[in-house]
Amino acid sequence: MPTVKYSDDVRQHLLFIQGVITRMNSNSFSMKGWMVAIVCALFAVYASNSAADAAYLYIIAALVADVLFFFLDAYYLKMEKEYRNLYVKVSMHPEETDFMMRIDKNDKGLKVSLWKAIKSPSVWILYSAMALLLVGFLIFFV
Repeated sequence: MPTVKYSDDVRQHLLFIQGVITRMNSNSFSMKGWMVAIVCALFAVYASNSAADAAYLYIIAALVADVLFFFLDAYYLKMEKEYRNLYVKVSMHPEETDFMMRIDKNDKGLKVSLWKAIKSPSVWILYSAMALLLVGFLIFFV
């Protein structure tokens, strides 16, 4: 139980921050779903046109989609972590809040590097596994 009694303004500010965190998490989850759907669709198009000379381009397009969604998902995870840091900062020091929703570049405690987000297991496992499958398919079956 926190010993600090939050004002209604601080509580509302924390709710706004939590809303952003939820949205970033939802976007990250959507990226995973869209990536799987697009890669599977491109793979199905490849399978139906595998006799064509340039059919392998569908697999390459799927690999490009995998990489693009990888970075987009990592970006959303980075933003989610930055807003989690802002939530903690506001909840720990409610008297110092300016009620802004931005992540200040000068505030080192809030910033999260994209590299840290990329190293997160929720990002790299799915996307690297899909990339390995696609590259393996290109090497062994095309």
